[in-house]
Amino acid sequence: SLTYDGTNLGVGGNNGFAIGGSRILYASSTIYSTLGGIQAGQNLRASATNTTAFGYQALATATSSVGNSAFGASALVSNRGGYSNTAVGNLTLADNTSGYLNTAIGAATLVNNITGHHNVGVGGNLYANTTGSSNSALGSNALGVNVTGSGNSAFGMNALSNNNASYAVAVGSQALFGNTS
Repeated sequence: SLTYDGTNLGVGGNNGFAIGGSRILYASSTIYSTLGGIQAGQNLRASATNTTAFGYQALATATSSVGNSAFGASALVSNRGGYSNTAVGNLTLADNTSGYLNTAIGAATLVNNITGHHNVGVGGNLYANTTGSSNSALGSNALGVNVTGSGNSAFGMNALSNNNASYAVAVGSQALFGNTS
């Protein structure tokens, strides 16, 4: 139903606001979630609380998302059980299924992360990470090809890129590029 009280335009029911049959805006006061964009959070259930998704297909396959924030086309698109993730940028954390407490800022940052948790990536990095955890990367391609390494910190363009070792620290452009131990 459509209502107008002279100030507010309301769309009743659980469908949110749709154009051409596609829901583009939804807000819930019972599960405290807000969604904006075609297919954004389209599969969320009542158990999905405190979730925000804006962008085409952001959190599109999530059903029980709790505390996730996805901003950008396909951000957290594959997330199913991961919680408390923050994804800002096109394809950020796109393959994440059950990883949790990750923060990804920048296009395709942590795009291949599946189960890794406690990772922080800023600037289009950590894109090959699938299961590595507790990594921090700041700078273009920092820890870019890290797949399973954990506990790494890389700051600077290409720092620790091509790395699969754990517990390494690299500061500066190309620092420890190709590190293996």
